Amino acid sequence: MVEAVLTPRVKPDRLIRRSLGMLRAVRGLIVVLLVVGVIASALPYVSAAAFGPMMQVVADAGTSGNLSGVWDLRGPLVARENGVLSGVAGSVPFAVLLATWAASLMLAQLMYLVNAWVGTKVEKVLVTDIRQRVHDHLQTLSLDFFTASRSGALMQRVTVESTGVQRLLTNCLLPPLIDTVVLVVAVGYLVALSWQMTVAALVLTPLALLVLKYAGRHVQAAVRRTMDADRAMGAELEQTISGISEIQLFNAQSVRSARFREVSDRAAKSDASTVMWFPEAPEARGTDAIRKTYAGYFDAFTVADVALTNVTHQTSGDVDGNWGNYMFDLRPKKGGDPVVLKGRFVAVMKKIGGKWLLVADHASATPAPPKP
Repeated sequence: MVEAVLTPRVKPDRLIRRSLGMLRAVRGLIVVLLVVGVIASALPYVSAAAFGPMMQVVADAGTSGNLSGVWDLRGPLVARENGVLSGVAGSVPFAVLLATWAASLMLAQLMYLVNAWVGTKVEKVLVTDIRQRVHDHLQTLSLDFFTASRSGALMQRVTVESTGVQRLLTNCLLPPLIDTVVLVVAVGYLVALSWQMTVAALVLTPLALLVLKYAGRHVQAAVRRTMDADRAMGAELEQTISGISEIQLFNAQSVRSARFREVSDRAAKSDASTVMWFPEAPEARGTDAIRKTYAGYFDAFTVADVALTNVTHQTSGDVDGNWGNYMFDLRPKKGGDPVVLKGRFVAVMKKIGGKWLLVADHASATPAPPKP
């Protein structure tokens, strides 16, 4: 068995401050990433703000019975000609509205591409710096620390968990900062249009934050269990490799195999806590919930046909992702018209203990075509 090592709990605010200190190596790229991220996040709001007045001008042209005359009409550049924003709501030609809407859409895609490119540079420099910090810190620790620790678990911290710290910085700290800036600007714009509608739209925000906080605690506990299980598996593997001569000398392969199977199974239970999102149904988390959801389908329907099209997959190390389109032809067992489900799916698998295990599966129905 692998001994459990109790680590002191670090307060979240202190952990965030310590994590932010690691960004010094990429502070220049971080500034670029923040600027590009704010622009990329704000541009969809610009296109949405221009789309409303543009459609109003089109509707006015259609009402007059001369749709081709839309190019001669004008409209406000923002959603209202009166109110707080009346000073910047000057009337502009329809061509300007159309150009603003189209340019914001195309520029948003370009900013997403630039943001992804800069983000990749940041991740590369950051993960290298974090690994170097952990490696150099290990060399300053006492011999007692190494005596009480497993080499495999320490290697896991340098090679794997350093990437987790990098993801914490790039995926959990920077995006909320960008979204906060954009949210403040967007809420200010909405308040200027109609504070009553803004309050009505945001009245459930505190409830959403409470739910997010509750779910975050469980996610944090699950991630910690996964880290501990992976450390234990790495330690057992390191012991098998370093002690292979003694294992073969004393014919202890079966004992080592049983011990590794135990920690590998624990890691699989922690890491492959599968989550499935069925189309038009709540998520199913865990083996029992997924079996129950599938049982409900099979109890109610007979599967007449299944088709997967446009299937693509990509493997990176021990993680594989695949996506495509699906079609299910279901026949109700109690009679009635056939039910045909069509949509898109994304599935993520991870190789654990030599087996590919499903980690997450998401399916969403194809949206109905827009009404004319």
